[in-house]
Amino acid sequence: MKKSIIALVTMALSATATNAQDIFDNPDNHSYFGVRLSYELASPGDVSVAGTPIKYDMFGNGSGFSVEGIYNMPVWKNLYFQPGVGIYYNTYSIDKSVAGDALDTDARIKGASTRQWGIRIPLHVGYNFDFTPDIRVTFFTGPEVNISFKGKTHYSVDKFSIDAPLFGNDGDFNRADIKWRFGVGATLSDHYYVAVSGAVGMCDIARDHKYTNESGISVKEKYEMHGNLFDITLGYNF
Repeated sequence: MKKSIIALVTMALSATATNAQDIFDNPDNHSYFGVRLSYELASPGDVSVAGTPIKYDMFGNGSGFSVEGIYNMPVWKNLYFQPGVGIYYNTYSIDKSVAGDALDTDARIKGASTRQWGIRIPLHVGYNFDFTPDIRVTFFTGPEVNISFKGKTHYSVDKFSIDAPLFGNDGDFNRADIKWRFGVGATLSDHYYVAVSGAVGMCDIARDHKYTNESGISVKEKYEMHGNLFDITLGYNF
């Protein structure tokens, strides 16, 4: 009887160890390519003037999307490195009163927004937890570089619209930004992928502002602003 109990306990511990090994160290790990399509909620922070307590609530949330290709490379056990490249399109809404001041007009502002698209290069690391052969949960993090190719500020005024530069000497934003992403995802049947994640802006994307005050003196204000993202992602692994 005692030998039977010991045998059962040994078998149970062995099974637990085997399952734990499968969860944290899948011997079938391999490199693969994949594609990702994301809905993005772009969430800008306040615009602040460096060295002062002044903050402007100028921009609001906006919708966008991204399409990326990734390459997943196992590193150690279920740890992986996943670089990628893709394009994105993001928007911010602009407060109507701010838009009116920017245009220096009393005309009725129906809406205003920033619109930009560019290239994104994510460099993520993550760890998989293989709960079953068909369900894999992953936690990932890492930086991503965003470089905008084209952008504009769009105003809808009464019955017409106006476009203004978003970048360059006449624009309000810088083209390049670096964000840090955190997320959780799941792979089903080794091919289908779904994830939710957020990216925190690490760089100031607002350009410095130069103007001449009432005394005729040229003034330069350093503006600070960070842009954040929230993503819902669907994907396919080849």
